[in-house]
Amino acid sequence: MDDRGGTEPSHPSPAGFAYLRDMAEPEPTPAVTPTEPRDVGVSSRELRTEEIEPARMLANDVREGLLAAGFSEEEVVDWARAYVVEVGEGTTADELISWIRNREQPRG
Repeated sequence: MDDRGGTEPSHPSPAGFAYLRDMAEPEPTPAVTPTEPRDVGVSSRELRTEEIEPARMLANDVREGLLAAGFSEEEVVDWARAYVVEVGEGTTADELISWIRNREQPRG
């Protein structure tokens, strides 16, 4: 008997996690190419004081994925800063990666 007066185990059984097995795998994020923003025509300026923290937090959010894609630490930071300068703060890592991908596309 358990603490609640029942006979059920207090931890979930493996069958209790079956829904996780049935969930669709997330689609992989299409690749982005390790480059500096300036190399694809994204101009940047120095961050204003109030932009520094949002850019740092955004860089932290995308760091792992971009480093795994071959970006350098400097490129991660530069892209986050460029995004905050051009678009503004309050975005997700996925939005930044999509923005990078869009900026890397040849303009024609």
